[in-house]
Amino acid sequence: MEVSINKTESDQSNPYCIVNIAANREALETLTKSAYCLYMYFMQNQDGFTLKLRRTHAMNVTNLSKSSYHRAMAELIEKGYLIDCGDGYEFYEAPEEEL
Repeated sequence: MEVSINKTESDQSNPYCIVNIAANREALETLTKSAYCLYMYFMQNQDGFTLKLRRTHAMNVTNLSKSSYHRAMAELIEKGYLIDCGDGYEFYEAPEEEL
């Protein structure tokens, strides 16, 4: 069976994010569904962008409950995707130990 992919045109009102295919596959294979949803929430931002993380906004966008959000954050930290810097986090599309 074949699937033809049809995407809408990318412009200023409909931007696309660039995703490393190998890193995305690794995340998809190793993260829980909740953690992968939060991973993609972070991945939608450009490299070098500083996101003002608001739990309620992330929960609304990803459709995660409060407990799922907290478990997903803990998993991303445990697996090296999020590094706690004390006053914030650094996000990596591939686990930090692999960089």
